[in-house]
Amino acid sequence: MTYELNAFILQIVILLSYIPITFIAYKGLREPEKRRRAKWELSRFGPDLAKDFEGESTYSLADYIIPVTYIFIVLAALYGMTQPAIIRLHFWDGLLESTVNVFGIPGSPPPLEVAVVTGRFMFWCWLGAYIQSVDRTIRHYLTHDLSPNVYVFAARRFIMAFVVGAIVGLGVGSLAKAAGVPFEQNLTMAYVVAFSIGLFPDRGIRWIVATANKVMREKSPSEEESLTIINGISDWQQDRLDQEGISNVQNLATVNLLAVVARTPFDVSQMVDWVDQAILITEASPEQLAAIRKVGLHCASNFIGALDNSLKNLSAASGLSENELHLLGVSLKSATNIELIFRYHKIANNAPVK
Repeated sequence: MTYELNAFILQIVILLSYIPITFIAYKGLREPEKRRRAKWELSRFGPDLAKDFEGESTYSLADYIIPVTYIFIVLAALYGMTQPAIIRLHFWDGLLESTVNVFGIPGSPPPLEVAVVTGRFMFWCWLGAYIQSVDRTIRHYLTHDLSPNVYVFAARRFIMAFVVGAIVGLGVGSLAKAAGVPFEQNLTMAYVVAFSIGLFPDRGIRWIVATANKVMREKSPSEEESLTIINGISDWQQDRLDQEGISNVQNLATVNLLAVVARTPFDVSQMVDWVDQAILITEASPEQLAAIRKVGLHCASNFIGALDNSLKNLSAASGLSENELHLLGVSLKSATNIELIFRYHKIANNAPVK
């Protein structure tokens, strides 16, 4: 048993070494460049505003201690739940399924061996989440964006992937067993499902919700406006915005624009465009938004410009009444961030800022 424990410790040290390596390298090599980049991006709103937010782009050493420790503990603990030697020490009694022979192990296996099989199928979920975590951490490092939140969200994603993978994998295993699928084929199928959910836990969550709604005969709950309706936002960018607490269009429309520009790797013009779109989507009704988009207007600033240019022409082109357009314009002009957006465009076009 001593050999197995030593092997486990060595594996943990090797597998999780990317955490301290990326953190140390980022603080020494990448963070100074991040500071320079943030200063330049913020200057595009004017020097008077930039100086107040330059400190948002960097973090102290103390800011990293808890997130780095947290992810290391979480990943090590979850990895231990997948290792037979650790499971046989009864460390995880009650956490791993050991009473129900989900995968149809031949004979009458003791509870501990059932737990070992459960742990081994969960290893593939851990591996999928691990690959995703390493890939995203390196991507954050290369884009000068390895904030403490990266480690916190990676740990959260591991926990979510583990829980969702366990539920879906055990569900698939039970259905396959009921269908008469032999043990080895059943377990192999569970490995593939667990690995896939480790990489993409959101897919597993959608499967669970759809299955639960079907069983309980409930309709799917309505969702808030997703960031996917914003033109130009990819899954990776959506995840990065989520780290800043921006999970829907309403959050994006009212975000502290200067602070987010300083903290994220996105170009200021890109961030301004996203917020500009979000303001229009938030303030306009679905019918108004559809009519406005038909005339080629996708941002609040574009709409306000067209409105100020000719209310009558905009009404004729969109099919909306002049009063309706006027009221929407008043709402947009009072929206959070709209003044900053116009300020940015004026500076970009070399116009004087009032």
